[in-house]
Amino acid sequence: MLASHPLADTLLELGSLFLLCVVVGVVFQRVRVPTIVGFLVAGALIGPNGLGLVRRPDLVEQLAEIGVVMLLFTVGTELSNTRLAHLRRAILLGGGLQIGLTIALGAFAAQIGGMPWPQAVFLGCLLALSSTAVITKLLADRGELQAPAPRLAIAICIAQDLAVVPMLLLMPVLGGASGGIGAALFGTGKAFLMLGALAVVAWFFVPRFLDVVARTRSRELFLLAVIVQCVALVLAAGALGLSLALGAFLSGLVIGGSDHHHQAVGEIEPFRDALSSLFFVSIGMLFDVRTIVEAPAFIGIALFAVVAGKAVLGFVAIRALGMPAWSAARAGLMLAQVGEFSFVLAQLAGEHDLLEDSARRVFLVVAVASITLTPAAFALARRLGRGQGESKRSRDETQDHVIVVGFGPAGQGLVRSLAAVGLPVRVVEMNPETVTRAKKDGLAIVFGDATRVSTLEAVGVRRARLLVVATNDPDATSRTVSLARRLAPDLHVMVRANYLADIPRLEGLGADEIVTQELETGVELTARALRHFLIPDDEIARRVQAIREAAYHMRKVAPPTRGTTARLSQYVPGLQVIAYRVEQGCRLAGKSLGECELRRDTRLSVVAIQRNGTTDIGIGPETRLEPGDVVIGIGDESARAAAAPFFRGPATTQQDASS
Repeated sequence: MLASHPLADTLLELGSLFLLCVVVGVVFQRVRVPTIVGFLVAGALIGPNGLGLVRRPDLVEQLAEIGVVMLLFTVGTELSNTRLAHLRRAILLGGGLQIGLTIALGAFAAQIGGMPWPQAVFLGCLLALSSTAVITKLLADRGELQAPAPRLAIAICIAQDLAVVPMLLLMPVLGGASGGIGAALFGTGKAFLMLGALAVVAWFFVPRFLDVVARTRSRELFLLAVIVQCVALVLAAGALGLSLALGAFLSGLVIGGSDHHHQAVGEIEPFRDALSSLFFVSIGMLFDVRTIVEAPAFIGIALFAVVAGKAVLGFVAIRALGMPAWSAARAGLMLAQVGEFSFVLAQLAGEHDLLEDSARRVFLVVAVASITLTPAAFALARRLGRGQGESKRSRDETQDHVIVVGFGPAGQGLVRSLAAVGLPVRVVEMNPETVTRAKKDGLAIVFGDATRVSTLEAVGVRRARLLVVATNDPDATSRTVSLARRLAPDLHVMVRANYLADIPRLEGLGADEIVTQELETGVELTARALRHFLIPDDEIARRVQAIREAAYHMRKVAPPTRGTTARLSQYVPGLQVIAYRVEQGCRLAGKSLGECELRRDTRLSVVAIQRNGTTDIGIGPETRLEPGDVVIGIGDESARAAAAPFFRGPATTQQDASS
């Protein structure tokens, strides 16, 4: 029955390909070789030059072409105006110098070898590109994305990604370059004008179209809208005589500059990864091991020339930016491989007769080998960096910040409180109208789905100190907690839940602290009811504590497991860390700790004082308290309630009385 179905062969072929990608990818990950190499090797094994297992190479090639479109779309989304502006000098000077020198020297060497000048220039373009995907992945795995040398290497990769656009425009011109360099430049300029006109139209219509769809708050409709606008621009580019990949790049560029960037990338990410893997498999099918057997010496010399030459030219480009020689050498080693977009250009070269079959086979062998050597080059670069004292990690403005997922009433109150005490905050929200209003107020907020890797990465989940999930969607909350724990195992995760019964599941997913509406509503109702009958605050505090202890005893609410308070109460039940701010005009302001006698009156033991951002643990009876100080002490819940009035100023006391 299966054999008679018209889709049976297609599904079997695709399923086998994806299974092979998974198996090979796992093996290559275990031996710390880039997954891209695994896909290329898989293609070489099952291709016509290998075991010949693929019966429908046309299907693989068609899906691979879609993978090319997805790759260019992704590059466009990553090139935001902010990122380009921040790295503009490194991109223009360093990237321009590296690309220009590589093309010139590569073309010169190819012409000496007897290649016509159009093909020689094209080969130089292929060699000028490095693998952004491999470099970024290796740096992210090592936590070095923000270190000086890696940042410059990434900047040059961005310049190379941008250079793919003029290279694509130049390909048809080089393919028919009978009129010389002047005609080639004229054809390229004409193509640029058409691309610019299409970009103006896209920038006007696409953001408005996506904004209308995003207001529905439907992920399915938004994904369809992203696909529609991408296909529309791809077809428009084709109608103008431009490459389909250029249309995809423009589509990504337009989305990258909009508020919908992170959400669009998150939705399209799974499709991109799957189709991109097929692209590299299809490239691997062109790999012919007989090329190595026929000319091993030539392949070895070519590989050495490419790797060493790119490392040297990368060194020259980074030195031109004023970096030390050791830092430039480190960045040069990172750039010493052929990039994934070189494979894209090589695949499209057949349409314009820019790469002969023999040259393409040699290029594929050298390119795959250069990527395979990248981890070794990185290891050497890392040793060089350590030898010069460069730190493994580099802090940035989003280090040790708080991520708040959900900007409803609960999230807004939390964000305002965090901002009021000077803590850095990054917010993720799915309502586009809310995001637009918050951005106008200067809030660091992104429109995106926190259950997507790209969204959490965009707000620096690996560098954050605390994640607070304040959404009212149980399923989204669970997926966010699970994903965050996988991306950042040491991150402290605080979660909002609706019911006590949700606690065990969220605990199992990795939540550290869980605040349930069911329990907290009961606590608030209890406090308000008792306060209505003028019950003293210390008695109210004891009743609230009894409610919480009962919940803990029933094992329905998990107390914090990783915080300081939890570790303290593990040995001394009921003991906790308490912090109070010394308000202006309170009874303690201007007095020494000895004069205050807090321990005698409240049973609160003061252990440290924070002043002007500095914590002082070397305190004594003579230490004076000043307005604005944060007093850190140890005590139980009754000590917390008893000590509170000592720190309140007249304004706070009057406010409490009126409420």
